[in-house]
Amino acid sequence: MQRRKILWVIVIVSALFFFLSGTAFAQEKMIHRHDLLAQAKDKGKVRVIVTFGVAGLETKQRASRLSRVHPPGAKRSSPDLDALRKADADLAETIRRSSADLFAGLRLDDAITHVFQTVPQAVLVVDYDGLLALEDSPRVTRVVEDRLTPAPDPPSVSTTRKLHAVESYGVNIINAPQAWARGYDGAGWYVAVLDTGVRTSHEMFAGKYIVEACFSTTWGTFSSSLCPGEVPEAEGPGSAVPPDRFGHGTHVSGIAVGNQPGGDQKGVAPAAGLIAIQVFSYIPSWGDIGSYSSDQIKGLEYVYGLRATYRIASANMSLGDSGSHSSYCDSDARRPAIENLRAAGIAVTIAGGNDGYCGGVNAPACVSSAVAVGASDSFDDPYSWNNWHPVMQDIFAPGVSIYSAGAWSDTYYSTRSGTSMAAPHVAGAWAIFRQAAPIATVDEIEEAMKISGVIIESGCDTEPSSGPRLNVSATLAYLLTTFPVPTLSGWGMIIFAALVAGAAIVFMRKKDGMSV
Repeated sequence: MQRRKILWVIVIVSALFFFLSGTAFAQEKMIHRHDLLAQAKDKGKVRVIVTFGVAGLETKQRASRLSRVHPPGAKRSSPDLDALRKADADLAETIRRSSADLFAGLRLDDAITHVFQTVPQAVLVVDYDGLLALEDSPRVTRVVEDRLTPAPDPPSVSTTRKLHAVESYGVNIINAPQAWARGYDGAGWYVAVLDTGVRTSHEMFAGKYIVEACFSTTWGTFSSSLCPGEVPEAEGPGSAVPPDRFGHGTHVSGIAVGNQPGGDQKGVAPAAGLIAIQVFSYIPSWGDIGSYSSDQIKGLEYVYGLRATYRIASANMSLGDSGSHSSYCDSDARRPAIENLRAAGIAVTIAGGNDGYCGGVNAPACVSSAVAVGASDSFDDPYSWNNWHPVMQDIFAPGVSIYSAGAWSDTYYSTRSGTSMAAPHVAGAWAIFRQAAPIATVDEIEEAMKISGVIIESGCDTEPSSGPRLNVSATLAYLLTTFPVPTLSGWGMIIFAALVAGAAIVFMRKKDGMSV
């Protein structure tokens, strides 16, 4: 009898454990569940990004990712381009069909506002019951709020620090001019900037190859699009030009690839092209701008879609939330799109944040496949507001009192500070590194950058307490040694000489009127 009671207790406790475990797993599927449900009750509806399972996704994704960015001079054949387009189209169609089937079954067809083409995700506007339906579906793997990232808020700096801005210390302290002197200035490569847009008519971008796009959301009274004509998406000349007062993206782009004609103001990769992508919307209740995660994913997808058309070295995101993430945040909805770019050979450089955290960085810099950047000053000291994590922050770069293009006029310049200014130093440097080592992977370039960086203190009591600061010329030298320009072998030289001699004989015979 006693044994039977013990068995019943074990059964009840086990059942309770599994019930609670199931509840915990269900809640883990919906990130910040309580907050999302409360918002749905309060506002009636909430915007969410839903990640879902797709049969055969890995195979389709693998086929799409086979197409990496090609180095200058390496042309794709028509069959290769056709195969790339087909792989991307097959991936998009597989995701579309799966999403249509899933949300029709949940009776949420009308809630869909966007289905992504390269990642198994969709944006939905759902009510309370819709959230519960998504949570209960075994095909839904994650539900997160389509969060708004505020406009970057630059920290204040002292006047003495600002004196260093006119010296353009940013490019100088990382030894970019030494790379230019060796012929490495980013020529042939592009840097994408996902930000508030770019004043493309500014003199720092004169004569530069520029690609423009805009992704911006209008949602009821909560937000309105900043794309031309308030459309949700636009591309082509003028689509990324921001209102004058939002000059953040212009400043960031100048740091990465700017080149003042006949002047001294240059970005890190002055010969590189620019892909300017505006991803912010106007938020009336804030009286300011904010960027939806979904628009950032659209921007990242847009860059991925250009990989066969433009030689893209990096994509820069000088934006992020104000939360402190002490471990990798790979549940972030932007992670799959960032990973697609990394697989294609495109680094995504992201500002770590300006909250002064020791042991934490903002999202999406906390995504493991991103290159997280912290800010240092002209004395190689980190500034007090720099976020630091000894594992997640990958590199320091100049970010205090950086002088670059402004959006008020075509000749206006301004001084700004923050990790927002540090990240484009790394994005621009990546164009130089790609120029030197076009076949290297993102992992290999990142490792080279860390190994050859100047070690500086973080100002935090962590282990380790220091990290590398970007050193362009040293990384360039390392890459040129590790990935040397291919040379002909002995037999190759003999064959090459024979071909040249043969061509010369043919030419001379033709010139003398002889038949060949």
